Amino acid sequence: MYRNHLIIIIVTWLTSFFLSYAFDLSYSTDISGQIITVIAIFFGFYVTSASLILAGDAIKVMHDTVDYRGDRRLTHTLRDYYSFGLTALLLSLMCFLVISFSFSFDKPSISNFDLSFSLKKAISGLATSLLSVNLIFAFVQTRLFLVLFINEPYAKTKKKTGA
Repeated sequence: MYRNHLIIIIVTWLTSFFLSYAFDLSYSTDISGQIITVIAIFFGFYVTSASLILAGDAIKVMHDTVDYRGDRRLTHTLRDYYSFGLTALLLSLMCFLVISFSFSFDKPSISNFDLSFSLKKAISGLATSLLSVNLIFAFVQTRLFLVLFINEPYAKTKKKTGA
């Protein structure tokens, strides 16, 4: 992954985890169920975008292009992004399933600032921070998806001319 994306993800994860943990963010059953639905939509987006990217002509151009770091091809970088994104998505799903079955309340709540340890607060903070990371990855994947489709005619032209 690129360094600037990694820094953004780490800062987002730490900030959202700390805020969720410190203010004891609790999810109701309805909200955690809706978030699980959003996670399923993200998963569908990952599968659809991967299949469209791999079936298009742009994947050949990506494979022939060396990453600006010089140590790998763009397809390997793409694979790293998808791997990291899907791992964060599955961990987020597991956290929200645990919240749905174990720690859900009738109403969502935010408490006063408190740093005392609680398993519920830790899992809720982990789920919130992973959801934040998933939103960042959805943005990055959408940008990549749009760039590839904008460059698809270039890939087709390059394929036809044999360049």
